[in-house]
Amino acid sequence: RVWSNERLLTAGNEVDQLVDGAVVMVPILPKRIMVKVLHGISPLVEWIFERLKAIPVSRTDSAKLLTTMRRSVSAMEAGESIVIFPEKGEPHYGLGTVTPFYPGFATVGEFAARKLKKPVSFCAIHIDKAKRKLRFGELVHYRPGNMQAEAQRVSDLLYEQMQMLAQQAGYISLPATEQENC
Repeated sequence: RVWSNERLLTAGNEVDQLVDGAVVMVPILPKRIMVKVLHGISPLVEWIFERLKAIPVSRTDSAKLLTTMRRSVSAMEAGESIVIFPEKGEPHYGLGTVTPFYPGFATVGEFAARKLKKPVSFCAIHIDKAKRKLRFGELVHYRPGNMQAEAQRVSDLLYEQMQMLAQQAGYISLPATEQENC
């Protein structure tokens, strides 16, 4: 199951707000054409995310974040894996680059450990779009107890692995301080 920005799950209603990010990700099309393309494909995007049983994630509403955690843990309980893209990618998300992570994604480890009564692990996966390859990092085990500190630890370790995997693929990563100033 994949976590997805809740705005993408109802893209038809908010396509205009997504245009700037899409123009950055696909800079070959002018903005006016991108608007038309996004309006045209938004029903398809919604259909795909529905079929994927995507789990909506809100960056602003804490009640919705609890729902995200509950749905994620239920999926894990059913034996499913969760795919999370925790990068702070907008607006400068380039091919192959790794941008800093939102560490809050790792708090799902705390919720899962409580409900499942066993620790969960995270694995960094670098997607090399140019070479169409996946590179896997080593498992990072979540240690329940101090949720905020542990989420930061897991996030930092996965981010370091992602940078290493991107470098192995031949991509040059900017230091986090430079990326935040972009």
